[in-house]
Amino acid sequence: MIRLRLTPWIGAGLCVASSAVGCNFIVGVGDYAVRSTDSDGSSSGETSYYDASTGVDAQPAQQQPDSDGTPDADTTGTCGSSLPDRSDLTFQQLVDACVLAISCDPAFFNVNISQCITNSYINSSLTFECLRSIASCSDFAACMGVSYASTADWKSADNAGGGLCQGQVAINGKTAAGDTPQTSAFDCAMLGGTCAVMADGTALFANCNVPPQSCTQLDRNVHCSASYGYQCMFGQAIGQNCGAIGGTCVDNNEGILCYPRGAACATAAGTSSCEGTTLESCDSTNQLFSYDCSAAGEICETLTPTTAHCVSPGCSPPQCSDADEGCNGSHTLMVCVGGARHYIDCTTYGFSQCTVQPNTWTNVQYAWCHN
Repeated sequence: MIRLRLTPWIGAGLCVASSAVGCNFIVGVGDYAVRSTDSDGSSSGETSYYDASTGVDAQPAQQQPDSDGTPDADTTGTCGSSLPDRSDLTFQQLVDACVLAISCDPAFFNVNISQCITNSYINSSLTFECLRSIASCSDFAACMGVSYASTADWKSADNAGGGLCQGQVAINGKTAAGDTPQTSAFDCAMLGGTCAVMADGTALFANCNVPPQSCTQLDRNVHCSASYGYQCMFGQAIGQNCGAIGGTCVDNNEGILCYPRGAACATAAGTSSCEGTTLESCDSTNQLFSYDCSAAGEICETLTPTTAHCVSPGCSPPQCSDADEGCNGSHTLMVCVGGARHYIDCTTYGFSQCTVQPNTWTNVQYAWCHN
């Protein structure tokens, strides 16, 4: 199921919304969990390749990357040999968009890089159209209304108690309350609201107040007011205008502020099937999303009468799963595309390091680039 942002719960169980899956769609598209990053996306944690199957750091045994961070070509027809290289501009733009969407989001995008590339996720809904051609974190912010705050801004937020408003931009520092993404900036005007500062205990956080502005709900559910998705926090509706970014709001108890838009399903919710090399998937809201497996050199494979997936030819058994996503050395991402390992050099995007961290909200392994 494709979802936009999940809403995390703060302190006594209230959401401080900020990346397929968000309080995350308020700050970008995705499942929410706070990443241990500084304002430029850097991390204080050590970087290593993590093998989720063994739970230890390990160097991949197959398809080592060459000098440009991509795997050597495999002409034997084995797993991974069908993956396009950097000369395939369509594939490279998909990789670029996925790497930047995950790396530029202060919270977690709704899928990791492996899932994004495998399913050509950015191309699955018009909701993500703006992200398809991004070439920088500035482009990501212009699309999603969220960015890492500058060092000067997040330090000002910390000096103010954790969060502050700069006009209609909500700034959070490293001491922001609860689960608010640290060193984050939300453009509330773009997100359809006004900046508001709230207190959770002794710490402050800033976010976007949207229609109906005030609220009385005491539950943890996401509610809809026309095209706005919000949670009721301290009597204020905190969320975003889903329609402004091509999404839609559905009342739910899963913490999902906005869903992407798809076509109407002709099959049961939660089912998937193959139409040639396209994976057709009907999500829980009965919206149909089409994933182009061929964009990453894959085929669509039927698993059961009601389930299917994108897979790289020859990858049975697979070399990896998306849970194995990690770092190969200090600045190279190792992602899993349809069961095949694929390497991406972070320096290509102006970043100097790779970091791995699980999203504790979804237990999905994420790797991303930072400085």
